[in-house]
Amino acid sequence: MKAKNLFAAAFAAIALGSGAHAVPVSETVYFRITGETLPTITFSLPRSPTPDDYTPGQSFEIDNVAIKVNGSPDGTDGFLFFSASNGGGLSDFDFFGYPFNPGIFGPLLYSGTEANPTFLYGLFHGEYFIVETDPHATIAISSTPLPAALPLFAGGLGALGLGAWRRKRKKAASVAA
Repeated sequence: MKAKNLFAAAFAAIALGSGAHAVPVSETVYFRITGETLPTITFSLPRSPTPDDYTPGQSFEIDNVAIKVNGSPDGTDGFLFFSASNGGGLSDFDFFGYPFNPGIFGPLLYSGTEANPTFLYGLFHGEYFIVETDPHATIAISSTPLPAALPLFAGGLGALGLGAWRRKRKKAASVAA
């Protein structure tokens, strides 16, 4: 009986803690950019970074960001993050050596001002602009890097499955008796 009450209390705490307004608390945010013709690009930044440069109402810049491309370290890049009035999204200064600034436009990725931004958590969809193509791109911003979040998710599902299995087994034993 104690295990059942403990499981019920844990489930209730998880359910109440994952409400629509719950915001994870983290000092670091993890970016994962994917798209139709893009490799997977990952990097992390402080949740509330100090911009290297900014233009009020337009954008802010973060330089020397260590990036990974398809999981392998690929040096450092600089990123511009655009305000809503400037189309939202981000642009990479030196993406794979292209002589222009490709970007993902559409989603607003931060709140606050350009001088004092705070990144938003979520899954953002935008248009990736490069030369003559305009495919869709996705930017995931989370408080936990995706590879670390998957075992947590699997563990939670396993705990729910174990509880259901035990409940079913106990019910079958009481019917048989």
